Amino acid sequence: MKKNETFEVVKLTATDYDEERAFLTKCRKALRRKAFFYPYTDDQLRAVMDGGEAFGVRGENGRLVGTFNIDLDEEYAKELAAGIRNSTGGAVDVHACYEASGLMVDGGYRGKGLGKTLMRAVTTRANELKIDLCGVVHIENIASLNTFLGQNFVIAGLFELNSRYIFLYLLKKFDFSFEFTQECDRISIRETGAVKRALSMAKLGTAIVGDEIVFSRLSRTGLK
Repeated sequence: MKKNETFEVVKLTATDYDEERAFLTKCRKALRRKAFFYPYTDDQLRAVMDGGEAFGVRGENGRLVGTFNIDLDEEYAKELAAGIRNSTGGAVDVHACYEASGLMVDGGYRGKGLGKTLMRAVTTRANELKIDLCGVVHIENIASLNTFLGQNFVIAGLFELNSRYIFLYLLKKFDFSFEFTQECDRISIRETGAVKRALSMAKLGTAIVGDEIVFSRLSRTGLK
């Protein structure tokens, strides 16, 4: 990487499938915690790149050094929304939220703000499409959680695939501003049961401090 290398955010298409697949595979192999990135199947990645919105960052040599996608599958968007409704006991009454997935930056390029750049590109596009977004992030992946929270996502759900894969749902709405009465709890990310209880009581995660999720209570319930 050049000292003053410049980067370009680009839209990726189905013709870039092999390159993105190879990039994500290489980056996941380099992760210390493989569980932090739940891999796409080949069909899932093809579907996202064919029918969704895929973004990449390229360096001056044209090489792909970062990716982030929006999955526009309608049925999956409804499943994610149902997970949020169930987690919050119906307090967050969202009907569809589309997954923002595949956020990855090459290890040699981290610390350059590329994750935030990709996040802005995805949130800008979602705003243009007038859709809500859902990030699905491993509960112990604090760096990724902070990236989402820094773009005004809120922690609004929890999903357990098994003891290894426990994910938080991070929601960003573009037609509604969450209003909170106060910060009410700080709960360790390792206390999964306590996190579930907080969500079920209409408390949403608004920040991470150390290894604790900061929860704030909604001042009103229901999204219409």
